[in-house]
Amino acid sequence: MPDFEVAPGALRAEASNETDRAQVIEQLSQQIQQARATEDCFGLIGQQAGFFTGYDDMVSAVEEHVRDAAAFLHSVAERLTASADHYQDVDQAHQKLFQQGAEAL
Repeated sequence: MPDFEVAPGALRAEASNETDRAQVIEQLSQQIQQARATEDCFGLIGQQAGFFTGYDDMVSAVEEHVRDAAAFLHSVAERLTASADHYQDVDQAHQKLFQQGAEAL
């Protein structure tokens, strides 16, 4: 079986990167609010044709998807951090076990 090594520090670094990406996307979500329009922006024909409703629905959907993407990246960061903590705890437990075994000899 090939060697398998995990670097908890690398996992934590990637978690930090994912958090940074999520924050950038959250800022994008705030900028999407600037794309909002009022019903009168589309004129009488646009109002009658329902252009505003379609446009507003589209902006809302984009904003929701952007928020979902940010939430996903936050989740990835949390899971990477939890994995790093778990691997570090296992390594420390193994180290302690081997030290106790060596001391017993």
